[in-house]
Amino acid sequence: MPSCGQPAYRGRSEGAAGVGETRARPQRDREVCGVVGVESQPRRSYEAGELIEFCIECPRPGVRAVVVDGEIDLLTAPLLRAVMAEQLSHGCERLVLDLDGVQFLGSAGLAVLVAGQSDAERLGCQLCLVYNGRAVARALVASGLDGLFLVYPSMAEAAA
Repeated sequence: MPSCGQPAYRGRSEGAAGVGETRARPQRDREVCGVVGVESQPRRSYEAGELIEFCIECPRPGVRAVVVDGEIDLLTAPLLRAVMAEQLSHGCERLVLDLDGVQFLGSAGLAVLVAGQSDAERLGCQLCLVYNGRAVARALVASGLDGLFLVYPSMAEAAA
């Protein structure tokens, strides 16, 4: 998987751009270090890489950020888990998950967030979430997990 400064791969996504087309990513003010699209999971009528996209960023030294676009469900949650583990392996002080692009967060995704929080704490890293969307907020509140995570309204605030 790419990390800061390594070549990037853009996965395909499903949604506004249509099945199999790549959506245009919004321009960001910070350095984009890589994009990960993983398509090696079991096949159904669609591939996991078509449902989720990860953009790895390094907003400042010691901070790794994963911008997530798509759906986090039973099929895609293992991909998020792998990306989080890879970023934590770099020994960062803070790992930021930008979930503003998440349209669905299922129980498997919630489990990955909880496991990621535990992994981060064990490694002396802070896990921070960025989200403003209803899908993520509703899932966290309904599950009672909304108080478990440090939450910020923007990547800039989370990375500070």
